[in-house]
Amino acid sequence: MLIVIDCQCKYPAVNLIAGAVVKEVLRARSRNEWVMLVTFGGRTVKRITRHLRGYQKVVKVSKGYDDGSPAIFERLFAYHWRTNNNLNVKHVGRVRHLRVVGVNTSACVMKTVDGLRRFVRVTVVKNACANSADMRGMSLPPEVHHRGALRRMSKWANVRVI
Repeated sequence: MLIVIDCQCKYPAVNLIAGAVVKEVLRARSRNEWVMLVTFGGRTVKRITRHLRGYQKVVKVSKGYDDGSPAIFERLFAYHWRTNNNLNVKHVGRVRHLRVVGVNTSACVMKTVDGLRRFVRVTVVKNACANSADMRGMSLPPEVHHRGALRRMSKWANVRVI
């Protein structure tokens, strides 16, 4: 399953990665995988969504803060959570692996991956992730924060950065 995080017009960094995200979307389609569009108060850019027209395996989820993992789990795994109180299993339901791409590597992507990795294996596609320059509290250039977040995630258990 492919998770696309915050690829919305309001984040200028989406222009840096839209081509790579489209490549991942087309890859997911060719493998007949589900694609989940996770947004924060907006819509995913048309440059990406036009490649999903007519594709039946698309799920849209809205999140209220940086970490999108609760919204993802709520949407995908609600049945499993209701029937199994043991959340320390290595995988939840039939989903064992997620590929993640998106905007704001050092915030939304990193926090979502941190939440997901506790239950499933996660692969972060680094060339399909980027940071926006207008993030709060950013004292260094966006690329420095982006690389630092990728380096940090690569050290986490259950996470692979490619």
